[in-house]
Amino acid sequence: MLPKEHGPYGPLLFPPVPAVALGRAGGAAFAPVVAAPAAFAARPQAGLFVNKERVRAAIGDPQTVLVNALPAELHSGKGPSPYGCPGRIPGSVNIPFVALIDHKTRALAPLADCAAKFEAAGVEKSKSVICYCGGGIAATLDLFVLHQ
Repeated sequence: MLPKEHGPYGPLLFPPVPAVALGRAGGAAFAPVVAAPAAFAARPQAGLFVNKERVRAAIGDPQTVLVNALPAELHSGKGPSPYGCPGRIPGSVNIPFVALIDHKTRALAPLADCAAKFEAAGVEKSKSVICYCGGGIAATLDLFVLHQ
C-alpha cells in the first residue's frame, strides 16, 4: 500500500542548523562553530523524485527495480513499523542502508562489497532504480552508493 498524500519518500523537512560541532576522532572535546546565515535556493531536477503513479507503474516492470532501503524486519513486515503500515511495495527488493556501512569503521563499506549486494538483488545498470524508505534518508544512502 502506498501513502495517500506523499510519494514513496514522504515529506522531508530540514530545520535550519545555527551551529555545527567539530571535533577530532577519539572522543576529543568538540568546539562549536557558528555558521553565518545563508540563503538556500532549491533547484529540483526532474526525474529524481517520483510520484506514486510512477511507483505503481514500476510494480511488475522488468526494466525497473524497486529498492526498499529499510531494515529487513521492516521490509518483511515482521517488525513494528513507525511508518503507518507494515511491509513493502509489492515486488521490491531489500537492500538495507545499514548493509552498506562498515560497522567497525562506521564508514561506507567498500564499494565492491556494496555493488555485490545490489547485483545480488537484481539491480543492474540497464534498469531504472527507484529507492524508497520511510522518510528519504535511508533511500538516499542507497542511491548515493549506487551513484559512485
